[in-house]
Amino acid sequence: MTAPGDAPQDAPEDAREGSRERARVPAPAVFVIFGVTGDLARRKILPALFALHARGLVRGCRVLGTSRDPALDDAAMRRLAVEAVREHGDGDVARGDGVEAWAADHVYGVGATTDDLAPLAERLEAIERAHDLPRRRVFYLSLPPGAF
Repeated sequence: MTAPGDAPQDAPEDAREGSRERARVPAPAVFVIFGVTGDLARRKILPALFALHARGLVRGCRVLGTSRDPALDDAAMRRLAVEAVREHGDGDVARGDGVEAWAADHVYGVGATTDDLAPLAERLEAIERAHDLPRRRVFYLSLPPGAF
């Protein structure tokens, strides 16, 4: 029995491998990180998202970081992402030129509060329109326990 997207077992080996590889790469989405200025996002989440991008395991994925800090905009978020990847990312890839290119094209930021999420919603929709993305969103809560 084959999984959806897999080639039949009697297909040539290279056809089966290609099908599996295509099935592993998720469809484009916007990955929204709440609490992006915190330690977890800096040490783990942002470096992991860049590593997935650098290895070709995600295509078209955009990252939207959000914080209660109203000063968090695209430029501030991109600086934060580059610093996080360079400091906590893996090896030479994390220190190469690809980090800045990834941040420039794939990373966005917006300051929003729980009292007013309209800026977040507007920014999310603008990113989806600009990159012709489906409304496929992943929300990651990188928040301390006291936030719940």
